[in-house]
Amino acid sequence: MLSAIVGSITGENDVKAVAMTALQSIIPFCEKNLTVEAERALLLSKIIENCESKTEEVKLRAMKCLLEVTKYFYDYIGMDGLELVGHVTIKEIKKEDNDDIGVLAIEVWSTICDEEISRIKRGSATAPSKDYIPRASQILLPLLLEALGNMSSESDNDWDVSLASACCINLMAEILKDAIVPPVIAYVEKCFGSGEWKQRKAGIMAFVSIIKGPAKDKINQFIFNILKTFIELLQDKQPQIRECIAWAFSKFTESNSEVFISQPVFLTVINAFITSLKDAPKVSNHICYAINNLAAELRPSEVQTSSLLSPVFVQLLKALWDNAFRGDAFGESTNLAYSSFVAFSNLVLNSAPDSLSSLESVFKMVVESFNSTLNGTFPVPAHAEDFQNYFCTVLHPIFMKVGPKMDSKLIETMVTLLLESFKRRGLVYDEGLQALSGLISGAGKTFQPFVEKFGPYLLHSLKSINDTALCRVAIGCVGDLARALEEGIASCLKDLVPLLLDILRNPETEYGLKPIAISALGDLAFFSGKNFEPYLNDFLEILKSASALSLKLPEDVGFRVTLGRPCVPRVHPQAQR
Repeated sequence: MLSAIVGSITGENDVKAVAMTALQSIIPFCEKNLTVEAERALLLSKIIENCESKTEEVKLRAMKCLLEVTKYFYDYIGMDGLELVGHVTIKEIKKEDNDDIGVLAIEVWSTICDEEISRIKRGSATAPSKDYIPRASQILLPLLLEALGNMSSESDNDWDVSLASACCINLMAEILKDAIVPPVIAYVEKCFGSGEWKQRKAGIMAFVSIIKGPAKDKINQFIFNILKTFIELLQDKQPQIRECIAWAFSKFTESNSEVFISQPVFLTVINAFITSLKDAPKVSNHICYAINNLAAELRPSEVQTSSLLSPVFVQLLKALWDNAFRGDAFGESTNLAYSSFVAFSNLVLNSAPDSLSSLESVFKMVVESFNSTLNGTFPVPAHAEDFQNYFCTVLHPIFMKVGPKMDSKLIETMVTLLLESFKRRGLVYDEGLQALSGLISGAGKTFQPFVEKFGPYLLHSLKSINDTALCRVAIGCVGDLARALEEGIASCLKDLVPLLLDILRNPETEYGLKPIAISALGDLAFFSGKNFEPYLNDFLEILKSASALSLKLPEDVGFRVTLGRPCVPRVHPQAQR
C-alpha cells in the first residue's frame, strides 16, 4: 500500500493532494518500512519535495505528513533528515503570508521538542535524546522569536504563527535551560523599546515562554530588574498590551512569586493590580488570578500573626467584590464574577490572625447578599444562583476562621439560609454543601443541635453516586461531622455507615470516591468508639478487600486503607492482630 501511495505522488496536483492525505493516515503504521534506509529515504524525499510545492493544498498536506513522521519516527530522522526538515520548515516560518503552513512547520519542531523532553525525563540509555533541538537552536530560536510578532489578527483566540512560536519556545526552554536566556532577553529588551505594539507584545510573550526552563534565580533577577517596565505596561495605551502583561503577571505570580514577596515590591504591585482590576474584563480576569496566586503564596505559618496581605486585606477584598458586580462581569469568554470570587475566597482562606476582625464584617456582607438572592432584592437576579455558589465558596473559609466565635443563634441562621437555598433550587448543590461542611468544622460540637435539620440533605447527597462532585463533598462532610461532634457522632451511625458501605460495595461508584469513603468510615469508627462495634465486621471486611487491592492501586488509595487501621483497636481491643 505504501509503495502504491508513494508512486502516485508524481501525478497531477489533485492526485498528489489526495495521495498525501492517504499517506498521512498510514504513516503511523510504517515503522517496518522506515527501518529500511532506502525506503525511508524515498518516503522522506517525496514528503520534502511536496513541502516545496507551488500548490498550497499539496504543500499543506505534505507538511502534515512531515509532522506525522516526526511524531511517530523520531529515531529514524537522523542528521541528514534533520537538515531536510530544517530546510523546508524554516523557509515556511520566515513567510508572513500563510499562517496554516507556517503553524504546521513550527509544530514539527514542537513535536521534536516533546519527544526530547520525554526522553530527557526518562533518562533511558536505550532511547536517549538525539539532541536535535540543541543542534538546531542557533538557527531556529531567532526565527521563532521574530515570528512572535507575526500576529494574524488582534484576537488572542486564533492559533497563529505567533502563538505556535511561543509554544515552541516554551518547549525549547525546557531543553536548553540557561542557554536560552541571553538571546531571549536581548530580544525582549529590543521589543520593549519599540513603538510598535505588536513588537512589545511579542517581547512579553517571549519572556513568559521561558520562565519555567532556566534556573529560577536567573528569571527572578530579570523580572526584578525590569519590574517597573512591566508595571508601566499595565497602563499601556494599547489594550492588547495591557491584556498580555496582565496574563504575564498571572504566570509570574504562579511560578516566580518570590520576586514579589518583599514589602516595597509587594505594595507597589498590589496597588497596580487594584487599578488594573477596573480595566477590560480580560485584563481584570488575569489580574484576579495573579492576586489569587499571591494569596496562596503568602499563607501565614501557625506562629505568624500578620502577613504582607494584612495592610491591604480589606482594600483587596473590596476591589474584588466590586469587580464581581460589574455590568460586564458575565461576558462571552470571561466570567469575571467567578474569577473575582476565586481570588476573594483565597484571600480569606490565607488571611492572618490580625485580619480576623475584618473578616467579621466581610461575613456580615456575604450573608446579607446571600439572603438577598432569596428575598428578591438581589441586584443581579439573572445570576442569583451563580452568586449563591460564589458566596458559598467564600463562606467555607470564613466559617473555618470565625466558627469558634459563632453562637447557636448565628449557626441556626446560616443552616436555615443554606438549606432554604437547596429548597428554592430543588437540589443540593456541592458549593452549598461545602459551605455547610466548613460551618460544621468551625462550629465543632456546637453544631450538634442542627444535625437533625441538616441530616436529610446529607443523606440524600451520599445516595447521589451519579453526581460524583456532590457525593465527594458529602463523604468529606461525614468526616468533618465526626471530627466536630466527636463522641456525639454515635447517634448518626445508623444512618451514615450503611450509606458509606453501599458506596464502597457498589460497582457503579466512581473509583475516586471509594478511598475517601474508607477514610470517612475510619473517622466514624475512631470518634464513636465502641458504638461502632455493630459495624466492625463489615468495616474489617472492607479493609481486607481494599488491602488485597492496594498493590494494584495508586499510592493514595493504599494510604487511605492504612488510615482506617488505627481506628479498629479503639472500637474493639481484640480486633488488633
